[in-house]
This record gives sequence, structure tokens and C-alpha cells, in this order.
Amino acid sequence: MAANTTPRLGDAPGRANRGRMPWLVGAAVVLPLAVTVRLLPVALHPQPAPTVRAAIPPGRPGKAIARRQSVRDMRGRSALVRGIVAEIVGHYRRALADFQRSAAAGSGDAMCEVGGLYATGQGVTVNYAKAMKWYREGAAAGNGFAMCEVGLLYDRGRGVTVNYAKAMKWYREGAAAGNGIAMDDLAFLYKNGHGVPVNYAKAMKWFRKGAAAGDGNAMDDLAFLYKNGQGVPVNYAKAMKWFRKGAAAGDGNAMREIGILYDLGQGVPVDYAKAVKWFHKGAAAGSGGAMATIGALYRVGQGVPVDYAKAMKWFHKGAAAGNRDAMFGIGLLYDHGQGVPVDYAKAMKWYHKGATAGSGGAMATIGDLYRVGQGVPVDYAKAMKWYRKGAAAGSRNAMVGLAIMYHYGLGVAKNPPKAAKWAAAAAHAPRP
Repeated sequence: MAANTTPRLGDAPGRANRGRMPWLVGAAVVLPLAVTVRLLPVALHPQPAPTVRAAIPPGRPGKAIARRQSVRDMRGRSALVRGIVAEIVGHYRRALADFQRSAAAGSGDAMCEVGGLYATGQGVTVNYAKAMKWYREGAAAGNGFAMCEVGLLYDRGRGVTVNYAKAMKWYREGAAAGNGIAMDDLAFLYKNGHGVPVNYAKAMKWFRKGAAAGDGNAMDDLAFLYKNGQGVPVNYAKAMKWFRKGAAAGDGNAMREIGILYDLGQGVPVDYAKAVKWFHKGAAAGSGGAMATIGALYRVGQGVPVDYAKAMKWFHKGAAAGNRDAMFGIGLLYDHGQGVPVDYAKAMKWYHKGATAGSGGAMATIGDLYRVGQGVPVDYAKAMKWYRKGAAAGSRNAMVGLAIMYHYGLGVAKNPPKAAKWAAAAAHAPRP
């Protein structure tokens, strides 16, 4: 199975639930069923807030103003809670209205939520300019998560030109406000050398700070440094320790990574039963990567019997969660006629979805289809284009494709040194 770790939490680049405040990530866990049931009638049938007239005692206007402010704050908090519950049940337009009411009462959390709806396109058309406006308002209100999200827009170039210096500035502000996610994102700039030289020591420092602030993703990312030997010697025992901490904090991708350690026997004996158990835990916690991995297990029959129907089911779950590997997996099932009739058009559609989401394996496979003319006319120029994209994404298969193109002179002049170079790169590439 393709159980190699994928960077940045194993889902689409960046956090799968970015744009949502932490309580909405795995909200079913954060809000127990009994609480959700009590709040649903309020969210679905909100009552107008009663008009409260605060009498102004003679000579004491300050106290009356404070009382009115308290009423305003109470209404704002009530609207925020209604918005959270409405969003959980998928009533995004109602959530937007409630969040805007709460924001008007001065809630930085609500401002951040409005920004999140525009950033993710839930109930509205994606609009990064509006997301930026609301995140900045939340940041001005002192919300550390909003500061972090302003940084992310600059980091990813969403609605603005990529600007790592501005991303760094906003991440630092969020970190200073105590936001663990901002600390984690700051660490990533140092880990990947974005706007600053690669510095694993500083990355480690900020991952640790994020972990100490309770961010499960920071715990997960700290574990990856030990697992991959980045700035420290490879240490699977420490990787397992930090993945377990992340799992205890509710991070589904950490649960998936624990499963991978058992699946590959890294620091522990190979144990497929434990691997499957942890993959299912991760999926239950909302990890698209865990869902994709379960699909891969059923597709190849590792630790479970081969079952293409279950593979398709889990790949679709992962794809709905935005996971690129799951999209790639659906393409493979159609490409090879596993549990469904061979359908190259559907395969290509899903490969393109996976590639758009950043799957190097999907990019490499698109290159293969153009190289051999499977479902599409032979087109070496397009094959080369997709192999290059896949290689840039770290795909081993894409690098092998480039080696083949240069070795046989397919669409390019024969070039044995370049063929050897790409073959050597493929031998050290971590992902298919």
C-alpha cells in the first residue's frame, strides 16, 4: 500500500480545516450530543433577543453604559453559539447571519468565523478579499486565530501575492497572542525555508511552543521531524511519542501516522491489526488521509481482504474531505477496472482532481497515460509536462517517467546523463 507520510498533515497542502475556528474542527467531539441537541432548536429557530432597557441612575451613567455593554456582549455570545451550531448542521447561510450579528457586537471569534466562511466557500462564493477583511477585523479585535489566518492568506497567495515576510509577521503576532496554530505555521516557514533560510532548530523550537500551547498539529509536525530525521537523528520512538500526544489532542492525522508506524514496522513490530485500528480512529476523527489509507488497504488487501467496493467507499469519503490521495485512488480503480468497468475518462477526471489538489502520484499517472496513449492520444509533450509537475511534487514515479523519456528520446533528444540523473533521484524519492 502507499502508506508513505505526506507532508503537512497528509491532506491537501495546509490544514484541511483551515479557516474554521478550532471548536468547529471535529465539532462532534467538541460539542457532546446532549449539548448539540439542546442547542439545535436555538440554532434552527432563533428567537429575537429581548429588548432590555437599562435604567440610568442619576449621576451614574458609567454603570448604565457598562450594563448595556454587558447585554450587548450577551447577545453577541448567544449569536455566536447559534452560528456554531448552525454551521455544524450545515446551515451555512444562517451561520453567516448569526456570526455577523455576533461580530457587530464586537466578537473577534465571530469575525474570524465570517472570514472562514468566505475563505472556504461555505454558504457563499469563495471570496478571499472578504475573508481578508474579516480576518483583519478579528485580528484588530485581538483574536490570535484571525492573525494566523491573515498570515495563511499571504503564505498561500490566496487573493494576494505570496508574501512570506507578511506571513511571518502575522504568524508572529498570532503566536504572541498565544495561538498554537500560528506557532506551528511559523515553524513551517523555517522548516521549508519560505522567506528565511531552512532552520530545523528554529522549526523545532516553534513546533515545541505550538505543542505546549495544545496544538495537536504542532505535536504531529514535531513527530515528523523525528520520523524523517530533519535536524535531528531519525528516532521512531520519539516520533511515536509525539504522534500519540497529537492523537490524545484529537488530531486524526496523528492517529493515521501511528497506524503507518505499525504498518511499516518503524520503531515497532509490524502489526497490521493495530495499523487498521489506528487508521479507523483517524478516519473517525475526520482525517481524509486516514480514509484514503483505509481505501488503499482494501484495494491491495493489506491487513484486510481485498474489497474494491469498500476501497471505493473509503476513497470517496477521503475525496469528500479534500484528500488528494483519495482522489488519486478513485482514478486508479477506474483505470484498472477494479470493482467497476474500466473507464479511462472517469480515471482521467479523478487523476486531474488529485493533481489539482497536489498529488504527485496523480500527476505522474497522467503523464503515463499520455506517454502510452491510454484513453488519450499519445502526446509526449503533455507527458513530459505532467512528469515535470509530478517530479516537482516529489513523486518517484514521475521521476522514473522523466528518466524513461530521456533514455528513449520520447519527445526530447536522447540524453543518458539526464536519464541517469532522474533515475538516481527516483531511488531516493520518498513518495510514489
